[in-house]
Amino acid sequence: MNSCHLDYKVEDELGYRFYRANNSSYGNPRYVIHFLAFHSDYDEALKLAKTLKFKRYTGSDFGGGFVCESYNLENTAERIIKLRGEL
Repeated sequence: MNSCHLDYKVEDELGYRFYRANNSSYGNPRYVIHFLAFHSDYDEALKLAKTLKFKRYTGSDFGGGFVCESYNLENTAERIIKLRGEL
C-alpha cells in the first residue's frame, strides 16, 4: 500500500499515516489507518472509529487497521484529532 500525504501540521498532530486501499465497489477512494490513531485499546478504538463511519479493515496486507471512504482526507484526519481531544 502507498502512504498518503497530509499537510505536515495535521500529519504531525495525528501521528499516524493513511494508506491508500483499493476503491470501493462504487468507485469511491478508500484509506486505511492503524487503530492506534484512535486509542491504545483495540475494542475502544473500534467504538471510536465507528462513530466516524470507519470499518474494520480485513485485508491481509495491513493488520489492525480501520478503513474509510473519503474525498477529503485532511478533514477526516482533523475529525480523528478532534475525537481524540474529546476523550
